[in-house]
Amino acid sequence: WENVRIKLQQHPDFSQYFLESPDEMPWQESDLVDSNETRIPLDILDTAEAEACFEEHKAALEAEERRKEMRQQFKELLEETGYVTPGKPLSEVQVLFMGRECYEALSEPDLLEIYDEHQREITEKAKQNFQELLLENAEIFYHFTSIGPGSVITQEDINKITEKLQEDLRYKTLDRLDQDRMLMLLRHLGFVHGPIREHCPASLKCMDSLVEKVIAQKAHRPPSWQRNSHWLLENNQLTLVLLG
Repeated sequence: WENVRIKLQQHPDFSQYFLESPDEMPWQESDLVDSNETRIPLDILDTAEAEACFEEHKAALEAEERRKEMRQQFKELLEETGYVTPGKPLSEVQVLFMGRECYEALSEPDLLEIYDEHQREITEKAKQNFQELLLENAEIFYHFTSIGPGSVITQEDINKITEKLQEDLRYKTLDRLDQDRMLMLLRHLGFVHGPIREHCPASLKCMDSLVEKVIAQKAHRPPSWQRNSHWLLENNQLTLVLLG
């Protein structure tokens, strides 16, 4: 506390917040009590209450620093543990962490917050990997490109597809999120059957969207277009055909 007091008095902004009584009278006996002065009397720093306030503040900072450290260690522990997979609740794996300092030191809300964040990260990564699996197995979906508009994809078709994919780790990783996995599969089938940008696996990086954005930003209409109103219709589209 003594070192802190010295540091405070050496700070360039000290006089902005603290006031030293010119006549060295205790602040309780000075005119400061009845004045509009908002600065803190310097001799308050000599009181036991001031030191206690400092110690309390110091303890709070140390506790928060330790909490941050424990949160980081628990996050790293989750990343190192292979038993934590997408869709698996904390209640199912928490027995693995009992006795670990970072787990025991954190409150339940902290544990849940970190675990939920980790679940979001590994789930997003698992979905990206599953999408790659679907794209890598294009031959499985090839015949759906020739199905007519009135045709229906049956449950038997889906069963045949899953049978060919189910041994891959990228498929198994989403076992706890079967509905999400099935939705991704159906969306991929929909894209193969009728390719539209809304179903594109690349999402915002879909080439249709990127080309449209580039044209909107870079392309300039020649002056002749201004004299031909049929070029100015809102529904005009540019069709690009990529060969090879």
